[in-house]
Amino acid sequence: SAFNNLYAYHLRTLTSSNINSKCDEVTCIYPIQYLYFQLLNSVTSLLITNKVQRIQTSNFDDFKNLQEYYVEEDSCFLLIDGVLFTKDKSILVSMPPASQHEDYEIPEGTVSVANDAFCGCRNLKSVYIPKSVVKIGNNSFEGCENLEKFVVDPLNRYFYTKKDVLYEHIFSNRYHSYEYAEDINCLFRFPPAKTLKNGKVKIHYFNHTEMIGDYAFSGCKNIKDL
Repeated sequence: SAFNNLYAYHLRTLTSSNINSKCDEVTCIYPIQYLYFQLLNSVTSLLITNKVQRIQTSNFDDFKNLQEYYVEEDSCFLLIDGVLFTKDKSILVSMPPASQHEDYEIPEGTVSVANDAFCGCRNLKSVYIPKSVVKIGNNSFEGCENLEKFVVDPLNRYFYTKKDVLYEHIFSNRYHSYEYAEDINCLFRFPPAKTLKNGKVKIHYFNHTEMIGDYAFSGCKNIKDL
């Protein structure tokens, strides 16, 4: 949104400084949104300079054709197999939306997956989560329309799978809140492209220690009956 406002500001400045006419005669000069999305669609690579210290990955969601990142020397970030990480390799920051990765293994040693990290990665079909990952951010797999399954290392204490569906084990001692007075098993994310027999999904919950996470079924195109 910051990028959008900046671009729109310059476009308005450019048009207004070159047109000498009354305000009511300039009503047709407002292609800001159209040009903004045209610009987004044309971007295929992005350079992260060494001045950048923090990245809010939701800024990349609309770059549908973004295929690769470049990282300047001495940056706070680095690339591992085309995916952006913090320099200490502990946080997976972002996979480019147009990345060619289909079956992706998060490297062992990764502790956290950032918000929106895989958002819009339409080529992604499976994700492997190692035992080192303890946190996966919000909307991490939003827009992964061809994602069929999750695989989790059996030694991971915080995440696990059942029939390719990703679950989180929430330990009460991680949260100082009455909401998590007991350990909870949470259906974290249902793969949007998971193959289903007759399009039916059955979920059995028996008590208050089980829950469904926000947007757990977002974009699940094969579900017809839940």
